Amino acid sequence: VRAVKPEVHEFFEQPVTPGDALDTIDGESTKGLGRTEILKRLAKSSNWGFARSLGRKLQEALRQASKTESFHDAVRRAAKKAKASPPAEDDPASGRGRDWIGGVQLAWTSPPVVRAVKPEVHEFFEQPVTPGDALDTIDGESTKGLGRTEILKRLAKSSNWGFARSLGRKLQEALRQASKTESFHDAVRRAAKKAKASPPAEDDPASGRGRDWIGGVQLAWTSPPVVRAVKPE
Repeated sequence: VRAVKPEVHEFFEQPVTPGDALDTIDGESTKGLGRTEILKRLAKSSNWGFARSLGRKLQEALRQASKTESFHDAVRRAAKKAKASPPAEDDPASGRGRDWIGGVQLAWTSPPVVRAVKPEVHEFFEQPVTPGDALDTIDGESTKGLGRTEILKRLAKSSNWGFARSLGRKLQEALRQASKTESFHDAVRRAAKKAKASPPAEDDPASGRGRDWIGGVQLAWTSPPVVRAVKPE
C-alpha cells in the first residue's frame, strides 16, 4: 500500500496504512502472484486481508508501551502524594475519605471501591473500570484486609491493578446483553420472513443469485450463503 483514501477505512477491521501488504484475497495468499492475476481475483473478491508492515507494528508497540508507562508513572506519583496527607475528599457513603489515583477515584473502604473514572484511562485496563468496582489486587496480590496507607505504599511501586466488578454491574451487563441479543434475534426473524415472501432485494453480480439484508448482515445466495457486507452495530 502506498496511499489510502480516508473514506475506505470503515470497510476494514483494522486501519490500512501505507507500508501494509495485500496479503490475502478471499482467504487465499497473494504470495508469488503478479498484477494481472491479483486484479483478476480482486474483480471477483469480497474480502481483502492486509499484513501490517514491520515498521508499523514496531511503531504501535512502542507508542502503546510509552503511553502505558506514562500511566503507571502517574499512578505512582499520585499514590506517593496521597500517602503524605489525609484523604483529599470526604466519602459520605463510607466516611473514610477518597482520593484520585491515576484517573481513578478510590474510596478507602476494604477493599477500596471505585467512585469515579476519567474516560482517558480505560485503555490501560483489560476491561472498563466503572463506579462500584473494587480494587481487588495490586501486582497480583490481594488487597483484602489492607488499609489506605499500605495500599498507597503498594500503588507507589505498582505496574498492574486488578478490579472486581460489582454485583450490580454484573447483573446490569447480563440483563443488557440478554436484551440486546433477543432484540437482534427478533430482527433476524422479521427480516427472514419478509425476504422469504419476495425475490432477492438486490442483484449480486459476483454470483448472479441475488442478495438480501438479514438482521444487519447482507447475504449473497450462494451455497453456502456468503456475507457481502455487515452493519457495524
